[in-house]
Amino acid sequence: MSASSVNTTTANTSATTRGKPRHECVTRREFLRSLSQSACVLSCFLRSSPAWAQIATSPPPTDDLIYWSATKLAQALRDKVLSSEEVVTAHLNRIAQVNGKINAIVQLASERALAEARAADAALARGQIKGPLHGVPITIKDSFDTEGIISTAGTKGRAQFVPGQDATVVARLRAAGAILLGKTNTPEFTMDGITDNLVYGRTNNPFDLSRTVGGSSGGAAASVAVGGSPMDVGSDTLASVRGRRIVAASPQSSPHPVARHSRATFSNPLRPLGCKLSQDRSPGLSRI
Repeated sequence: MSASSVNTTTANTSATTRGKPRHECVTRREFLRSLSQSACVLSCFLRSSPAWAQIATSPPPTDDLIYWSATKLAQALRDKVLSSEEVVTAHLNRIAQVNGKINAIVQLASERALAEARAADAALARGQIKGPLHGVPITIKDSFDTEGIISTAGTKGRAQFVPGQDATVVARLRAAGAILLGKTNTPEFTMDGITDNLVYGRTNNPFDLSRTVGGSSGGAAASVAVGGSPMDVGSDTLASVRGRRIVAASPQSSPHPVARHSRATFSNPLRPLGCKLSQDRSPGLSRI
């Protein structure tokens, strides 16, 4: 192309866009028309999706204790309506029932969890309460280190890595009385919008197993959605927590580092963390 042709093209482009910002080259009317058409297509797609017809993993009725919030469970435990061993066992049974389909929980600490549940029940019988989450089971995203439990962050270089200490957020939750059931899947170093990695494979959407659960907190979201745990923690850099449609999370920034150590991710330690369902902003988030 000759210099004169370049100059002519540049001049024509300048004449077309002169006097208006570059982002307004598409008129407002054209933009709104395309937006409404896209919304219509999305609405039709969602309504016809199998995800709206039935849950792939066929959950029990929602009044089952595996669908109680962490807040409700904590109160029931303090009131001795339920035992921690009963609650932990119910969630472990649910994991055994559905995890083969969704691949959300990638490491289980069943024996340790049951032992801690029995100890929590014994302490409560003596009138001792460790904290607001006393005896409540939780799962934790695999990007956070957990003492004594393999923590891979979804990367093969850490496939057999067993940390010697908990990540800060995990330590705080356990100090509040929470009982760790296991770890939930995440993409390698949390750096993807689809929860899949070379260590554990892909986590499936429990509402439609042919679809993705998103990422990077996809395993956490799926675990809570199917009743595998009443609470999980997910790090949030680009809407990992805020963008998960199958779990109503409560992300908020912390004035203190929630992962001062042992967090295998590239995101800022002051980024928001999400915690179970909206009604569980307390006591979970108050502790992390």
